[in-house]
Amino acid sequence: YWPDEPAGRQWHARNAGDVRAALVPFIAHRMTRGKFKWLLYGDDDTLWYMPAVLRLLKDHDHTQPILISDNLWYEHSHHHFG
Repeated sequence: YWPDEPAGRQWHARNAGDVRAALVPFIAHRMTRGKFKWLLYGDDDTLWYMPAVLRLLKDHDHTQPILISDNLWYEHSHHHFG
């Protein structure tokens, strides 16, 4: 269990849960001892169409770290930066 940072004491993030969300891949690896090929990580409203996911991943080497995203975190594309 990784709790949110205490209210009024945000050391690393703007929103409660951000630090825990950022740690998810590391926690998953630790808890499963790395016994997975892929980690699908989405929001609570994310829907995965598995045939498409499998088709996308089939040409990638699961032993190499890779991030595939539809969200590009550029400073100009998000109002909360700057």
